[in-house]
Amino acid sequence: MTLGIIILTIVTLLVLLLPAWPAFAEWRTGIDKHPLTISDTYADDHHVVARAFGKEVAEHLQTAVQSFLASGGQPGLGRVVLKEHYEVIGPHDDTTPDFENGVLPLVLVRNTLTQWPADRPLTRQTYVSGAFESQSSARIDRLFVDGEVRLGEETVTESWLHAERHIRALAGCQLNGSVEAGGFMQIWPACHFERLAATEIRFGDEWHWPEAHVPSRHTRHELPPLFRLNGRASRQGNVHQVDGNLTIPAGHVWTGDLIVRGKLRLAREARVEGSIKAEGDILFDRGSSVIGHAFSSSSIEVREGACIQGTVAAEDTLRVRWGAEIGTHEAPATATGTHVLMEQGSRVFGVVMAVESGRVALRTVARIAA
Repeated sequence: MTLGIIILTIVTLLVLLLPAWPAFAEWRTGIDKHPLTISDTYADDHHVVARAFGKEVAEHLQTAVQSFLASGGQPGLGRVVLKEHYEVIGPHDDTTPDFENGVLPLVLVRNTLTQWPADRPLTRQTYVSGAFESQSSARIDRLFVDGEVRLGEETVTESWLHAERHIRALAGCQLNGSVEAGGFMQIWPACHFERLAATEIRFGDEWHWPEAHVPSRHTRHELPPLFRLNGRASRQGNVHQVDGNLTIPAGHVWTGDLIVRGKLRLAREARVEGSIKAEGDILFDRGSSVIGHAFSSSSIEVREGACIQGTVAAEDTLRVRWGAEIGTHEAPATATGTHVLMEQGSRVFGVVMAVESGRVALRTVARIAA
């Protein structure tokens, strides 16, 4: 009888402990020495991956510096800390790592200018401390730079490129994936892009947009009352809806949000103090402006000197001409379309996204007289 009770007790304990066995086995295995690397190939938001990678490396660099200082400046101790997570190339290293393959991310600690040759593809996730410059026709993939970046002509980027300061891309660059700068970005004509993000994105040379040449910024008009719509409009609160096409005459102002069931045109120096949406094309003529957002179910063209302070979105084609601006320093905005054409001399404060194709073209109009 006693033996039966003992056996029953043992069986009961085994049954009760059985669900806890996987946890016990994992505890016995121990903690991985290296973090699990998840490929960002499966991540759509490449700019989020880039920021996370840069933040992670920066934290490890700070830890390495602290270890170096705590050791009284013992050479190599800081690098030992970094090598637990990365392959590190210091300023005095003569070794040439495999820039296309590797288990661990690559960290280049130069603190000066890193010049990248065209015959050596950089397709490995890499962090560069200092400035970075690529020669013409270079190929770069998944690069984070804590300084400035200058891309030579016809450089190709993949997945993502992030610079904590400025980015300059010379003519003919193919900017695939996400390209983001903490400062300003300057993109030359004949460049193609998918997503650009910076506090200020300049297309072409800087001389194309002196403020003295943008009439919407320096001309003041006493704007007359808006013409009557002859019963074609309905109003609900601050929103007007217009059936058919609508043209806001030159020098006039529209106050309030506007929905147009056809095409919309803002003539020269016209202004909308609100957001607009049109089922057809939207044309912003020279010097027109919108203090709000603009959406079109078709195409949008923003001509020279026009200024839109909010987001601009076109389901088809977005064309931004010379001297036009989208967003402001104080309130960054997004310019997006299925096809996006940014003309030399235009600029955007915030983000430019092309769903299928984005291109920078030479300007097609003469300079605006001051």
